[in-house]
Amino acid sequence: PETLRPAATAPRVAIVGSGPAGCFTAQAVRRSFPGAEIDVFDRLPVPYGLVRYGVAADHQGTKSVARQFDRLFTDEGVRFHGGVTVGEHVSLDELRAAFDAVVLASGLSTDAHLAVPGGDLPGIVGAGALTRLLNGHPDHHRDHVSLGRRVVVVGHGNVALDVVRLISRTSADLEGSDVDDAVHEGLAGDVRVVHVVGRSAPQNAKFDPVMVRELAGLAGVGHTVHGTDLAAVPEGKDARVDAVRALEAAVDGNARVQVHWWFGLAPEAIEGTTAAETVVFRGVSGEVRLDADAVVTAVGFSADASTLVEPGAHPDGRVEPGLYVAGWLRRGPRGTIPDQRSDSRALARALADDLASGAITAAAEGVDALDLPARVDFDGWRRIDVRETLSAAPGRVRAKLRTLDDLRAAAADLSIMLPTVDAARTDAGGGEGCGPVTILFGTESGNAELVAEDLARHLGDRADTRVIDLGDLEPVDLDPERLHLIVCSTYGDGELPTNVRGLRERLLSERPELAGIRYAVFGLGDRSYSKTYSRGSEMIDEALAACGATRVGEYGRHDAGGPLDAAEVAREWADGVLAELAARELVAR
Repeated sequence: PETLRPAATAPRVAIVGSGPAGCFTAQAVRRSFPGAEIDVFDRLPVPYGLVRYGVAADHQGTKSVARQFDRLFTDEGVRFHGGVTVGEHVSLDELRAAFDAVVLASGLSTDAHLAVPGGDLPGIVGAGALTRLLNGHPDHHRDHVSLGRRVVVVGHGNVALDVVRLISRTSADLEGSDVDDAVHEGLAGDVRVVHVVGRSAPQNAKFDPVMVRELAGLAGVGHTVHGTDLAAVPEGKDARVDAVRALEAAVDGNARVQVHWWFGLAPEAIEGTTAAETVVFRGVSGEVRLDADAVVTAVGFSADASTLVEPGAHPDGRVEPGLYVAGWLRRGPRGTIPDQRSDSRALARALADDLASGAITAAAEGVDALDLPARVDFDGWRRIDVRETLSAAPGRVRAKLRTLDDLRAAAADLSIMLPTVDAARTDAGGGEGCGPVTILFGTESGNAELVAEDLARHLGDRADTRVIDLGDLEPVDLDPERLHLIVCSTYGDGELPTNVRGLRERLLSERPELAGIRYAVFGLGDRSYSKTYSRGSEMIDEALAACGATRVGEYGRHDAGGPLDAAEVAREWADGVLAELAARELVAR
């Protein structure tokens, strides 16, 4: 990678927070300064923050980015210090004195308060807290939450949809996850009716259409849509509206769980005597009252007493030379994991500029200048990882240790044998023999083909790889013995590339039986076209799913208007897909 400064002047950098923002920052700083000393601090004994505790337990494809981060600590000399709280074990001033640069990337985890009368009643819980509870976060190990039969979820963002999906699914539906089954059963076992309520019309909602379609396809879940006229928007012209159409088609009055989708309603009050009993909303047609045994608020996240800077106050990432912010402390509570990757590069450039100008110097002593408590290093985390993985119940990828004492004990247990780094990487899908792979591309201008060819080179000897144009594919060519990686662009007004449209039409009209076919999707698009961003890839995904094929891994996307190279993003996406499949195979053994 390009070196912005000679190694002799490389800085000592402290990063507070080991979630995606912190790890992507470490990655970017390492690429810019190969000789830098980089120390990552986290208040918990385990790394990866949002990936471990904030990403939904049934979305292992998104969590697989942790395997990419592993390399920072095993191969690239970045040091992990778990169990160190800035403000308690070391002050921010002490940290700044010991390092040339400090990056604050500790994120935001407190659910924003729903500011309506009755918003403080018992029986109201934040969506973030529920997600962390299901993910085994040690801050919540004493929480005992039961949602009852009727749940109202306030909000239409992706976190809200995560909650709806997790409380609607049975334990049997969560194969391959790392959910805590006892907590899930106690939380959601009685849920039968879920109301999901948002202020916006479908075309302005904040959800990812792919997540809505995932909900539409859940077995045992029926859907009813209220408060919107979908016919007013032509089919194919808005991805979100099309996704809501999929919900309308999933009506099932006999389903175990009924999910009601409400659009255009603003919350006015929560009523109840000793606990929340009714949520009052108002829309253009007047008042709507929904009875509830529990209310889940999914209206964002906010700072708390432990937040070190005002979130969003420094959008360029620089508080002052030597002190920087990343992730939600930079942006405020918005942005996805891929956004953190692009932000990290801008931060590395800001750090390089400050070094070049002399605003900061590479002269600090580093971590040895600090008087820190006993802390968990990366090998300690690897022992925790081994303990949790070996303790996993059938059908689960791990059994998370839920208390700080248990985590620290596992980290210190030298009887836990650590696999070699190479062996661990192979088990995670990064080594040899990831199985046969067919890379399918759909392109109008050639960009998707270039990405597909780059993926084939990236996989190299790890797989028996074939590259095929989707326009040349017949459904009978799909092979259940092979994994299919689909790279597809969007053309025109949210359309498939011209030569791929015939394949989609054949799939939808002939409905070949594709049960057993596995595929993953990487969509190319331009986010400035918000209504049809990456829509072409979604259309081929929908057609394959309609024929019984199974999508695996994270749904990958690349924004042509962003700063990242499409091939680089696709390589990381493919590695994550392979890592998830490798983890599933380990569970099945």
